[in-house]
Amino acid sequence: MPPTEAPIESVDDAVRQYYWVEHRTRTILLSYTSTLLMLMMFVYIVLCFFEPELVPGIALAPIPVLTVVTIQFSKFLMVYNIRARFFKGMAESFGLSFSDSALMSTVSGHLFGFGHSRRLAWVFAGTHSGHDVRFYTYVFTTGGGKSKTTHYLRVFEAECHTELPEIMLHPLSVTPGGMSWQPRGTRPLTLEGLFNKQFEVYVPVGMEIEALQVLEPQHMDMLMQQYGDMGFYTHKTKLYAFTDAPLPTTRTDFTNLIALVDTLYDTLVPELHGVSGDVTALREAFAKGK
Repeated sequence: MPPTEAPIESVDDAVRQYYWVEHRTRTILLSYTSTLLMLMMFVYIVLCFFEPELVPGIALAPIPVLTVVTIQFSKFLMVYNIRARFFKGMAESFGLSFSDSALMSTVSGHLFGFGHSRRLAWVFAGTHSGHDVRFYTYVFTTGGGKSKTTHYLRVFEAECHTELPEIMLHPLSVTPGGMSWQPRGTRPLTLEGLFNKQFEVYVPVGMEIEALQVLEPQHMDMLMQQYGDMGFYTHKTKLYAFTDAPLPTTRTDFTNLIALVDTLYDTLVPELHGVSGDVTALREAFAKGK
């Protein structure tokens, strides 16, 4: 049986090890080659503008460009492969599976209606600490042409196996695309203290009291102190925690992130379960026109 490949502890360290330790000579040669070719292309362009009679022709002009593009693309593929190996190793260490993508049809709700060209990438899935979970990057675009912008939200998803009220806690520090964070059928909720200076809160109309049961003072303090750059959204039977911070690229940072979402799940989900019965009652009341 071949030896098991050692897990990657840090993406940056692994890239540095590959280029500057394992393949140092090749990396230096390719770097000098790219620099020389780009300098040659710069001189060629200058001559085309100011001394066109000195330019022998353009037949060979694409060769340096294609060479530089090939070198840079090869470096991109290597870094991509190292990142994929890192995430796969992280997933396996937590007993999860890893894939490059997942279908958008596996998510729903206001959080996943922003922009266009939506997709889920870098997907971890499985059971962790007794919970059905997924962790992925939600990618979408806004604008078009030169104003087109790609946005990335890192999302932790937990299946709660019970109907939850649709609550959105949006951190003011997360503002991709400037879209409205208020789901339909909800209203802003004003809370005591400094919480609303850090989070926008939207709760279903008629469930303000139930929301306050979830957002007790100790829970608000925890969210402000430990999750200031993370948002929270509940829809149907799922709890989502999201942020626009970069994906962790070290084992320590990734482990710390999983610990944070574990604490979040263990703290808020029991409270959400406590009000879940009120969700069904509220819907029945609205259906009867009460």
